[in-house]
Amino acid sequence: MPTRSQTQTIVVPKTQIDMSTSPTHTSDALGKIDDTLITIPGSASDSNVIAPPARPAPTIAVSPRTNPGSWITQSDYRTRWIAEGLSGTAGFTLKVDARGRVSDCTITGSTGHAVLDGATCRLLTRRARFNPARDSGGGKISGRYSGTISWEIPC
Repeated sequence: MPTRSQTQTIVVPKTQIDMSTSPTHTSDALGKIDDTLITIPGSASDSNVIAPPARPAPTIAVSPRTNPGSWITQSDYRTRWIAEGLSGTAGFTLKVDARGRVSDCTITGSTGHAVLDGATCRLLTRRARFNPARDSGGGKISGRYSGTISWEIPC
């Protein structure tokens, strides 16, 4: 088991990175990149683990396919909520899958009323549709969309 003062070496095919110096690449006579080593100084890990390749960052962000103003409307306001004077602005972040559907909703700023926050996520998950994010190769990937919903008592 390596100690903090030892160096652990991990073999990664077709890439050469030495974490203690600038990246370099070696090639054989055919111009192919050889299997190379990643050296991690001071690693405390007791196993040689090859990390999965980093997921490409989206080059095209998630965008609404439908009008965000139609996702939650005044007709969604319940009579009881009006009678109780419930109002406020809910901040939210949606996880959007590669098909453009909401797979998760998180309230990032509460209205101060659990019932309005819950309705925000329930309605957005059911109604919001998106053009999915795309990676640098044009493939559809998951992404995120953030926004706010203002719950104002209808007149």
